[in-house]
Amino acid sequence: MTSFEEFQGRGSGWSLDAVQNLELKLAAYQPFASSSYVPLPKVLAAKKAVLNIQNEDEQCLVWCVLAALHPVDPRNAPHRTSHYEPFVGELNVSGISFPTPLHQLSRFERLNSLSINVFGWENGEVLPLRITTNKQGKCCFIF
Repeated sequence: MTSFEEFQGRGSGWSLDAVQNLELKLAAYQPFASSSYVPLPKVLAAKKAVLNIQNEDEQCLVWCVLAALHPVDPRNAPHRTSHYEPFVGELNVSGISFPTPLHQLSRFERLNSLSINVFGWENGEVLPLRITTNKQGKCCFIF
């Protein structure tokens, strides 16, 4: 259509009567879904750039945010939830379901004055899954 409109805009005098063929291609899409603890791929774990909290519940969001807000020395096993349990009451999770879908992160950000970006790992690449529009408070990066 754009090509036709450009052609017509240059004074061709042509008009479109009908569309005789339209091809639509679809691909299967599996959106990001949150869950409980999932081990990191070996190549990513070897970089030692991602803190992967080893939780047994479905509150990954809570543990990740608390780990960002209350850093633990890397020599003291920061992947353990026990470091963050004393701070659980700091976060307002009213109306937030667990595991938390991406569409609820805006509400979580507002409730807690946070900015949260979410990244994924696919085919050896880091991909942004959600970049916040909320530019207030502390910023957390969730992988």
